Amino acid sequence: MKTLLTMMLVLFASMLFAQETQTVAQLLLGDLSFNMFIAAITCSFFGALITILLGLRFRDKFKKETPEKFNWKFFFFDNIKRILVVIFCLIAAIRFYPNLFGEEISLWLAFVLGLGFDGVVFTIKQYTKKKGFKKFLSSARKPTA
Repeated sequence: MKTLLTMMLVLFASMLFAQETQTVAQLLLGDLSFNMFIAAITCSFFGALITILLGLRFRDKFKKETPEKFNWKFFFFDNIKRILVVIFCLIAAIRFYPNLFGEEISLWLAFVLGLGFDGVVFTIKQYTKKKGFKKFLSSARKPTA
């Protein structure tokens, strides 16, 4: 009996808040449909993955931490920050693209964004490794005369 009552309460609450939940979903997706959003995210992930995998040619095989043979687990955990930053940048770019440019995003453009964002993140990572993050931020803040 308690289980049935709990199920009815959950059903009633979900019906009550269904209208608000739909509004939240629309706010999160913007002008894109759910299917288009997922398709664009998938295409952009493929673009980023291609860039990351092409960058494997430049890995340092002679570092102590690097395994002799390629290892997916090592690759994933060695690049986890880069992968997460790319994922968040791609989600934000796809979500706000229609608002910024006034047109719907295409799957080709999402793929190209994936290719480009990983390159940008990789370049920033290399620059901050060499010069330090504080110098990177201070150089970005310097006013141009």
